[in-house]
Amino acid sequence: MCIRDRYMGVQGASNQIKELKKLPEGLNFKKSLKSLHFDNVSLNKGNMKIVASIIRNNSNLHALNLNFVSIGSESAEIIAIAMSYKHSLTHLNLAGCNIGLKGIKALSIVLAEDDTLAELNLDCNRIQAQSAKEIAAALKTNKRLKILYLIYNSIGDAGAKAMADAIESNQTLAVLFVYGNRITDEGTLAMANALMKNNGIVEFNADHNKFTEDGVKMIRKTFEGAHGIAALEVAINLFNLLRDNPHCLRLTNCQVQYLHTALPISIGAVSYTHLTLPTICSV
Repeated sequence: MCIRDRYMGVQGASNQIKELKKLPEGLNFKKSLKSLHFDNVSLNKGNMKIVASIIRNNSNLHALNLNFVSIGSESAEIIAIAMSYKHSLTHLNLAGCNIGLKGIKALSIVLAEDDTLAELNLDCNRIQAQSAKEIAAALKTNKRLKILYLIYNSIGDAGAKAMADAIESNQTLAVLFVYGNRITDEGTLAMANALMKNNGIVEFNADHNKFTEDGVKMIRKTFEGAHGIAALEVAINLFNLLRDNPHCLRLTNCQVQYLHTALPISIGAVSYTHLTLPTICSV
C-alpha cells in the first residue's frame, strides 16, 4: 500500500483487502486523503461499506476509482446511498464493475440532484436501453456533471434516443462518449439532431457503432447550413475513402489520427474540438 499526502493507491488483491480493513482505524478521517484507487479486485459488501463510510466522512475525498473491480449491483447501491448525503466526490470511475440495472437506478436517482460529481465513467457495464433511460432521466435535471463515459455497453437505438432527448435540455455536459454501443443510423441521427440544439457538448464520440453509408448521408443532411459543414464534409469524405480503400492501413491510421485529434469542427454556435463520427468501415 502506498500512502502519500494527496493519494492512496492499493496494489495487489490481497493487500487491497487487508489494508481496506484498516481504513476505519485511521485513514477514514485522514483529511489529506484526496483519492482512493482500487484496480481489478473483488470487494465484498463489507469492504464496500467501509468505502461508503469514507465517502461520507472524508470531506476531501475527490476521486474514487474502482476500475474493473467487480462490486455488483448491491455494492453500487451502497455507494449511491453514501453519495445521497453531502459528499466531495468529483470523479467516480465504475468501469467494468458489473453494477447492473439496480445499481444504475440507484446511481441515477442520486445523479439527478447531485451538485458535486463532475466525471462519471460507466464503461463496460453491459448497460442496455433501460439503464440508459435511467441515466438520461438523471441528466435532464443534473446541473453539475461535465463528463460521461458509456463506452462498450449496449444502449442501442432506444438508449441513444433517450440520451438524445436528455442532451437537448442539458447544457452542462461537455463530454459524451457512446463508443461501441450497437447504435444504428436511427439512434445516431437522433443524437446528431440533439447536438444541433446543445450548446454545451464540445467532445462527442459515437465511433464503432452500426453505422452505414446512408447514415453518413443523413448526418450530412442534418448539419447542412451549419458553419462547420466544410469540415464535416472533410470527415465524411475521409470515411468514404477508408471504406473504399480498406488496404491502405498505413494511410488510414494517419488520417484517423488526424481526424480524431486535430480537426476542429464548428457546428452552429458550438465549437467541437473533437467530433468523432461513427466509422463506416473496419480500420
